[in-house]
Amino acid sequence: MDTAVMDDLLSLIGRTLTYRGEKCTIIELLHSENTLVLQCDRCQPTIQANQFGDASRRAPGYHSLPVFVEHGALNPVIDTWLAEIKGLD
Repeated sequence: MDTAVMDDLLSLIGRTLTYRGEKCTIIELLHSENTLVLQCDRCQPTIQANQFGDASRRAPGYHSLPVFVEHGALNPVIDTWLAEIKGLD
């Protein structure tokens, strides 16, 4: 992954943005999978299983969003977020 793209993606961490009509906070960039992890702020908590598959607690909803789409192009959703942020700065 290009260093400039990496820096741009890292600048998204901690920001609250809209994804699929929900307010989500970007909480992590998984380098090895080229994926952003988003935590939903207001969606229904889901039941989370422990390592044995038993329901153990309610946890916030999460989305994983691939950084790249076909042919190595930047995901258009992420590209839009980056453009919005650069417009604010």
